[in-house]
Amino acid sequence: MMNNRILAIDFGGKRTGLAVSDNLRLSANPLATVETKNLLASIIEYEYANEIKTFLIGQPKKNDGAAADIESKIQEFIKKLNKNFPEAEIIRHDERLTSIMAKQIILDTGYSKSQRRDKGLVDQHAALLILSEFIQSLPPQF
Repeated sequence: MMNNRILAIDFGGKRTGLAVSDNLRLSANPLATVETKNLLASIIEYEYANEIKTFLIGQPKKNDGAAADIESKIQEFIKKLNKNFPEAEIIRHDERLTSIMAKQIILDTGYSKSQRRDKGLVDQHAALLILSEFIQSLPPQF
């Protein structure tokens, strides 16, 4: 079966959360949190083994709908992603409130106090929420 996975990216200044879908694009799972400075290398390594066809990148916005300050860094990263994966589809998805929702999910699901302090866990879950919302917006495949 052709690999049809989506890799979701919750881009951050220091850390970036990653989540990945299954081949049918029905479910999403947290993948990792990487230092943003190592993000492209991590994606290249992961993609080599998994043949990602679609990258879903969170689109942070301020409450008034304006682009968040980090958007220029995300645009720079997208250029690098395009250069390294010219055949891949790159999709943006509104990520407002995903970090707040991720913190609440972590609180509600019984992680230990030390796990709840792990900001990387929040980044992974934020990427997971971005991907889950996107998957739910896709038309049924059947």
